[in-house]
Amino acid sequence: MKRAFCTVIIYMILASATPSWAATSLPFIVNMSEAVNVDTTGGAPRIALNVGGVTRYASYSAGTGTSSLTFTYDAVAGDVDLDGVTLSSPLDLNGGTITDLNGNPETDLTFTIPNTSGVKIDYPSLSMDFVADADGRYTLNGTAYNDLTSFLGAVGGTFTRNSVATYFDSTGTLQTASNNIPRFDYDPVTHAPKGILIEERRTNQAYYSTDPASWINNGVTITPTGMTELGIFQSVRLATTGQTYHRLNTRRAPSGGNDPITAPATVTIYYRGGDIRKNVCNNVCH
Repeated sequence: MKRAFCTVIIYMILASATPSWAATSLPFIVNMSEAVNVDTTGGAPRIALNVGGVTRYASYSAGTGTSSLTFTYDAVAGDVDLDGVTLSSPLDLNGGTITDLNGNPETDLTFTIPNTSGVKIDYPSLSMDFVADADGRYTLNGTAYNDLTSFLGAVGGTFTRNSVATYFDSTGTLQTASNNIPRFDYDPVTHAPKGILIEERRTNQAYYSTDPASWINNGVTITPTGMTELGIFQSVRLATTGQTYHRLNTRRAPSGGNDPITAPATVTIYYRGGDIRKNVCNNVCH
């Protein structure tokens, strides 16, 4: 009585040729000696895989009526095998049947185990997506959450920030986020999304930082333009009055004088045009 025998050829079906592509499902192609029928009524035939010491299965997914059967392994969060998975022979019917086209059952499903050292799995146990798109703003291991509370409940985490903070929105406008509200930053020029913004806590050392009309001035006139830059900074126009010094100084004190900055500071200045010089000092500036 004629029986089909099988040989196994492994194919990695890639969606992209670039190393950045990652798959969570891997198809294995089994080439039989003749066309066969696969019946999964009692269960789907499968191939056992050793993935980092854990037994996983590539289950039958397509090909009945042909000599080429596809078995697909769906990675589970936490599956890691960086030196290559290994397959086990024979095929496991798992309650299903494989027969030739005349209905004769296939009983010998052993095969020569191929070299799968290049089939490497790295599917981390925690996969998070912070992009605001159709699948929800937060995604954990493939499950979408549309609010921070439910997302943090799923991961068993917390998010706190005991201060108001700033970020650029998708239009390049500087926005403020209230306490404990995460920030999703964008490039202010290209408007490209940059993802969740997490940075060390900083204290604004300057008073009237968004309203230069209230700064200390020497030899200049300050005229508000009525425009707002980046959605928050009140724009002003400066003109010299002809004195030796003509400058505009930001304040470290609410009214008059300057309190020294005792720790390293980062200065960020936004200006539209003209020449600009900055001088940061503790007590005396020259």
